[in-house]
Amino acid sequence: MCLASLCLSLMLFQSVPEQAIPVCVVPEEELQVYKAALSHLLGNELHVLVLEDRTQASRTLQSGETEIYRHFYPVWAAYLKANEGNCKVAFSLKVSDSQVLLTHEAIEAYFVGEENYSWKRFRAEFSERSAYARVSRVGFGDKGQKALLYIEYMRGHLAGAGAYLLVVKSQDRWRVARVWVTWES
Repeated sequence: MCLASLCLSLMLFQSVPEQAIPVCVVPEEELQVYKAALSHLLGNELHVLVLEDRTQASRTLQSGETEIYRHFYPVWAAYLKANEGNCKVAFSLKVSDSQVLLTHEAIEAYFVGEENYSWKRFRAEFSERSAYARVSRVGFGDKGQKALLYIEYMRGHLAGAGAYLLVVKSQDRWRVARVWVTWES
C-alpha cells in the first residue's frame, strides 16, 4: 500500500473518441462513497491523490462474485445503470491532503515503454510509495442506503488488485460492508 501517495485514475475500458465523452458532475453522496471505499482499501496512507478525468467500470462477474447478483441484485442493477456510459468527471474528491487532476493521456504517458522504468517515472513524480486506482461510477440501491462500485489499484509492475465494494450507509456515514476481489497480482 502507498504511504506517500495514492493515484486515483478514473479511466475507460472502451476506447471512445475524446469529443464523444460527456462531462458528468459527481454528486456529493457519490463522493462520500468513493472516500469510504478508498480509505478502506488503502488505509490512512494517502498524501497525494492523482485523479484521471474519466470513469471506467467492470461489467462482468466471475464465479466467485455471483453473490453480488444473487443477494444484492437491486444494487447490482443500479451499478450497471450508473455505468452504462463513460464520462469525463467534474468533481473534487477530498480523500487526501493534496490532489491532482490529470487527463487520461497524461496518466497513460507515465506507462509507455518498459514496465519497471514506467513505474520509476511515475514514482519520480509522485513518490516512492505511490500507486494509482481506477474507479467506476457508484450504483445506489435500497433507497440510497447501499452502494456498489468497482475499484482497481496498482502499486507497481505485477502489484495490484481489482474489487467490487458494497458500501452501506449507517448513521449518516458510509462504510464498506463487503469486498469481492476480482483479480490480484
